[in-house]
Amino acid sequence: MQSTPKSLATDLLLDERYHLLRYVVLCVALLIFSISEITFNYSMLLGDAAHRFVVILLISNCFLCKVALLAVLVDVLVPRILNRGRYGLFTITLIAVSTVFVVLQYVIEGGICAQSHIASRYSAPLHYIALDAMVLNMQWFIVVIGVLLGLCIKRMAQEQQCSQQQQAEQAQMESALIKQQISPEMLCTTLHTCGQRTQSDAEATSAALLQFSKVLRYQLYDSRRERSLLKSEIDFVREYLAVLQFDGVCKSFTINVEGSIMGVMVPPLVFTSLMQYGEPVANIDCQFTVGADNLQFTLADGRADADFADARKRLSLLYADRYSLIISPEHICLTIPIS
Repeated sequence: MQSTPKSLATDLLLDERYHLLRYVVLCVALLIFSISEITFNYSMLLGDAAHRFVVILLISNCFLCKVALLAVLVDVLVPRILNRGRYGLFTITLIAVSTVFVVLQYVIEGGICAQSHIASRYSAPLHYIALDAMVLNMQWFIVVIGVLLGLCIKRMAQEQQCSQQQQAEQAQMESALIKQQISPEMLCTTLHTCGQRTQSDAEATSAALLQFSKVLRYQLYDSRRERSLLKSEIDFVREYLAVLQFDGVCKSFTINVEGSIMGVMVPPLVFTSLMQYGEPVANIDCQFTVGADNLQFTLADGRADADFADARKRLSLLYADRYSLIISPEHICLTIPIS
């Protein structure tokens, strides 16, 4: 997986380390917009020292209304609506909330002007008011659109990174599954054993080859499904262990089933991934216990230690944190949810 090239602009926009810096820069930009808007609309008050407090109130009102709108946008609308993919509802809500805050700003501004007995922008001709509102609020909406685009770009980058990570993990899981499907060691051992025992025990060799063909057929074709019947998996485990017994990997094996397996679905090859043997073992005992909402698989084969890194990785991809794999010197216990 190729890493996405980074730049200073990308880091400032997406990196969590610059979270506070982004908000500081945004507030400074809003303050500049507020000062420019008020000084443009009420330039007649700038030279009057008696109205400085009124100018400060007007700038504060303009600034706070813009910051409050951004706070609603970032903390309420984006996580609850935009991140859920409801783009139409987000657009309508954004327009409605923006309109409310703009009207609120003008209402409070008009009240301040009325209390101070000074002329407001509303005393100008109608065409001037319309042009003034359009030009000045265009700046504000550019800021809103910029923030919205920044959030969308950040969300798209996170989704792309998550998608690439999932694809990489899926490819690794499929590669590990293919390795488990046809083991070269098992194939060579079985064919070699069949060749040695053809003359001495042709009937057992023929039965072993039939079982081995069923194992290969299941691994090649049936295991491509996302889910398979638990009964089919148990039958496959039985055929698989019979081949291992014929190859001399184990002397004997037992399979016990408790509970109803009717209609229970499990991922293919999830149990045999725990039965990869590098050295012969004496006995292999398998226990399937079907509960109301989970399945417990217990394997006792006398192994002192084993590496189950690939099996754990596949189980994590399949079940996240909803499975349990306990490994002890006496047995291996796997618990998974069932459907």
